[in-house]
Amino acid sequence: MSPADENHDPHPLTHPELSPAEAARQRGEDPSNAIGPWPTPPPDTRDPDPKFQPDPALLKRLIGEFGDLGKRHRPRREDVLPYEMIRAFSPGDRGARPTWPPTPCWESPDILLIDASYTGPFDPGRLVGSPISGHSYRLFVRVFNLGLLEAVGTHVRAWYVEPGFFNGEPGIVPHPIGGAYVDLEDRTRPGSQRVVEMDLPWMIPATLTGHECLMAVVACPADPWSGSFDANKDRHLGQRNLDIAVGAQNLGQLIGHLGGKLPDGGALEILHGGAAVVPLLEGVLGGRLRARDGAEVAGRMVAPDLTALRHGVPIDGGLHLMTAARGKSVSMVVPTDVLAAAAPPARGRERSKAPAGGPFARQGAAVRRLRSLGPKALRQIALVGGAGEMAELLPAAVRKMLAIGDLRASSITAALGGAKGAAHLLRFVATDAEGRLIGGYSIVVA
Repeated sequence: MSPADENHDPHPLTHPELSPAEAARQRGEDPSNAIGPWPTPPPDTRDPDPKFQPDPALLKRLIGEFGDLGKRHRPRREDVLPYEMIRAFSPGDRGARPTWPPTPCWESPDILLIDASYTGPFDPGRLVGSPISGHSYRLFVRVFNLGLLEAVGTHVRAWYVEPGFFNGEPGIVPHPIGGAYVDLEDRTRPGSQRVVEMDLPWMIPATLTGHECLMAVVACPADPWSGSFDANKDRHLGQRNLDIAVGAQNLGQLIGHLGGKLPDGGALEILHGGAAVVPLLEGVLGGRLRARDGAEVAGRMVAPDLTALRHGVPIDGGLHLMTAARGKSVSMVVPTDVLAAAAPPARGRERSKAPAGGPFARQGAAVRRLRSLGPKALRQIALVGGAGEMAELLPAAVRKMLAIGDLRASSITAALGGAKGAAHLLRFVATDAEGRLIGGYSIVVA
């Protein structure tokens, strides 16, 4: 093929040659105004009324209607983004906060311990309920993504603080234990829930007690943590202020320590958790109750029959056992059934306003009743001491109420009563002078 043939276009693009007059006719003339004229109003439009005033009621109604439409058509957060959480309680926790009152926020079943001498895969049969100072434990955190979007780059972290009612208050610095990264699938797939092991074990110094409070956080870039260590406000944070005592384990020192942590003007209520003990122990111990030395307790875990217990005043879901308060110059502790018997019965309008769950069902009612008593009545029914003596008063009051000489777990269990083999969940709830939650600590005895 010749070069001429290679450059030959079988379909040449050709235009006819036009005369200047024909070209001008086909192109037309440029417009005189490239922007265009101002729009003219319709013929029936009249000038606006100079006396017109907006109707605020109509404006408010329209704003409300548009706001209602926006709420109706706005998707829930978990339907478009990751929705991560560590449970505060079990069963039924789906991330709504706050939980207290009435549900404790410090009994997370998702912070788990296994003795570090075991190096195999996660085994619920090896879970530890009561760690010992000087030992090391592998720390696992069960985390959830309830959203419809995968939670990529999820960071799980864990800390410990000294035993007490820590709920994020300033002045107490949590000590980091470890962390790990993981991806969580969306809630329609099995990988939306995982048990994640921290990269370092919790090595408890011999100077600590083993009763320390544990906290864990789950967060990812699309669902960040607020940074607050208040488990009652943030679903990303789980808290385990819990001790599980079996047999001869003595709780006198721990109960005294909790009493000593009560601040000036604060109050402490001891509640019996009733049937809540079973799901708590199933989550934390995998359905097996063990003594502190690791020996498994025979028999299945059962909740006590509250009607068969010897102490306490009924409230919703449990019993109110004891009330303590600390003033500027005095500390006082009294069993709640004694307090109820000493206080005058409600009359007239007060009786009609009484809560259905009993006189102490409403949060803080027992504390207000205790503070209303005069000095003479107090000394007749309560243990009374100086403002700084709550650490000694509280264990003494528990021993007196139960009529026992020591505070071993077996002694407390027998004194409370109920069926043989039942486990008792005791909740120590601390509030400030205004009745706001400081925090809580739970002890299970069996």
